[in-house]
Amino acid sequence: MRHTVIFASAFATLVTASAFAADLPGKGITVQPIQSTISEESFQTLLVSRGAGKVGFIP
Repeated sequence: MRHTVIFASAFATLVTASAFAADLPGKGITVQPIQSTISEESFQTLLVSRGAGKVGFIP
């Protein structure tokens, strides 16, 4: 019984959260990522910039 209640609560939370999620939450917002001189950090900055672009931010 307890597992059913937990599962039902988790399912309801996930369904509700996805209903409120926007397709492109950053649509049209311009961001300026900070660029580091360390190559490992530059790679991370590139990944974050690409991810931000996929959700609507303009890097």
